Amino acid sequence: MNTSFYNGISGIKTQQFGLDTWGNNIANVDTVGFRYSDPQFATLMSQSYGGGTAAGGYSDVGLGATSQATAISSTQGTLQNTDNTFDLALAGKGFFGVQGPDGTVSYTRDGSFSVDANGYLVNADGYYLMGTMASGITVDKNLNGTVPANGTSITMSDPGKQGKLQIPTTMTHPGEPGVPAVTTTTSPIMYNLNQSSNSSTAVDPVNVSYFLTADTVPTMHIKDSSGKEVLTVNLSSELKGQHTYTWDGKVPTPVTDSSGNPVLDANGNQTTQMAFAPPGQYTVTVDYVSKVAVPPVPAGELSQYQVDSNGNVTAKFNNGLNSVVAKIPVYQFTNEQGLTKEGGNLYSESSNSGQAMFYKDTKGSYIAGSSIQSNTLESSNVSLADAMTELIVTQRAFDASSKCVTTSDQMIQKAIALKN
Repeated sequence: MNTSFYNGISGIKTQQFGLDTWGNNIANVDTVGFRYSDPQFATLMSQSYGGGTAAGGYSDVGLGATSQATAISSTQGTLQNTDNTFDLALAGKGFFGVQGPDGTVSYTRDGSFSVDANGYLVNADGYYLMGTMASGITVDKNLNGTVPANGTSITMSDPGKQGKLQIPTTMTHPGEPGVPAVTTTTSPIMYNLNQSSNSSTAVDPVNVSYFLTADTVPTMHIKDSSGKEVLTVNLSSELKGQHTYTWDGKVPTPVTDSSGNPVLDANGNQTTQMAFAPPGQYTVTVDYVSKVAVPPVPAGELSQYQVDSNGNVTAKFNNGLNSVVAKIPVYQFTNEQGLTKEGGNLYSESSNSGQAMFYKDTKGSYIAGSSIQSNTLESSNVSLADAMTELIVTQRAFDASSKCVTTSDQMIQKAIALKN
């Protein structure tokens, strides 16, 4: 009979633990990035009265239940859009790393970040968002930044080597110098222009073959054996690859009158007409732009920041150029449910969770493992309907355990009364 007392008491304590846990979940139904806890229970050791029964069982009596742990749910919360670029949400597993005033790094799913008075990305409690700044960026005391002319680069190191992210209020990009066009000339190829068998004044056509390494508008140059250019052909726009041009053997020839004097046009220039070139050897080359010119880009000022799905914080400038200034990593754990809750929507490492780590590819380069959504926050993953149902079930179990205590008390009172 004493056992029933203790079973009832253990049930009351255990279900109180469940009530506390589900009450906390319901209280955080609107907490950004909150992950609910699922209370877990375990039986206490049983007590055996005598040996096995005729049916082959044992006369075991349980000694009640006890609270064992709270398992953190890994269910994804709903993603909601915001107007803040640095409101970040994780679509998948992982946590953001934040550094407290004492230098301790904690972990959170709450991505409500903003830029403080010193230019650092912080959460609502002033904890610094951890990550890696790009190399070469300089920031002065007035939060004016400059991007180096040769650009920036980021190499992600281990989780323990991340630092605070300082985002300049203003930033200047030096622009980029122009790149001149590259003109390529094909190797000279010699062709024989032969007298046509059909006429003493005509020559046979020649098929000129040439290869282009880029899409372009080529120009063909045909020179005679003395090196004099006798024909320039402006070809139409062509794709890269092998081409053939059929030369009819005609070149511009000066026009003369019956007396052999040159015929001039209205501007006093010698007029010409297309006529067959003399038979002989001719050299053909083709000029074309193999790489187009890139105009210079002037210096530009910062227009806005953006955060992509890999955590790259990119500065966009009004000259059309972009530059990555920082990278926000995603911290992963072998066992997320082993993390220790600290309050303030923060978690810390434990021996059960393992140390924070970064996912890496086969080459050892960092990969996020989860998509980072900018202008987005992850809402609490508490389902109010499920939580209320669990709360009702737990309350009924609490009432039943308390009833076990009162019933045991009544039985003892009856036993005492029988003795008297």
